[in-house]
Amino acid sequence: MTNKMLGRSAQARVATGRRPVVEIPSSSQDQQGVVHADNPGGAGLRTSSRPIAHGLRPHTAVMNFIEGARAITESELQANNITQYHATNFYRDQITNSGYYDQLKYIVEPTIAEFKSPGSLDTSGEHDNTVVPGLQHKYAQTGLLLVTDRCASYCRYCFRKRIVGKDSDEIAPDFARVAQYIAGHPEMTNVLLSGGDPFVLSTAKLGKILDHLLPIPHLESIRFGTKIVAFAPRAV
Repeated sequence: MTNKMLGRSAQARVATGRRPVVEIPSSSQDQQGVVHADNPGGAGLRTSSRPIAHGLRPHTAVMNFIEGARAITESELQANNITQYHATNFYRDQITNSGYYDQLKYIVEPTIAEFKSPGSLDTSGEHDNTVVPGLQHKYAQTGLLLVTDRCASYCRYCFRKRIVGKDSDEIAPDFARVAQYIAGHPEMTNVLLSGGDPFVLSTAKLGKILDHLLPIPHLESIRFGTKIVAFAPRAV
């Protein structure tokens, strides 16, 4: 089978056996603190209210905001669409030691102001452009494929707060059905894998997804929307 280019600018190609060029450690949490989405035992990913503080009633947690620690319930987090605070060990070191403390901490550290943040949870009309579960077709030449609802770290400005860090039903459950739709739309020349961050998935999981996409003759590129290079560069 002919391998396809994964992003022209990077000139990256799928390796022998159609395995992705990125190797992600198979453990649930690697040495940089990356929690992997396809390991359900990964700490800190399944609920936004961890860690549970001793002495507090069930479903209540202490969450560290920029303004200080605050005890909140899981229902408060959900009602105000507050995503969990999770950052890799590597990124925490960058916040402390890079000389750009203020600039970097505001990317991942929550603020109490988020409780009063207005706006839509679907800012670009993704729901209206979903053609099969997990696949959006907003622009003729591009497909947007949501492959996970997890990230290595959670950016406070994320426009998919309705999805990330949760068990979302917007993630593609059937990649064969996705491939069938793409195969029937030759105007679609590229697919962007997003979520969540696709590179928190294991290499094996990414390989299975690519197995459905690579045989489609009119796909010229398969792209990955990732921030793993900032949060855990040694994973690449």
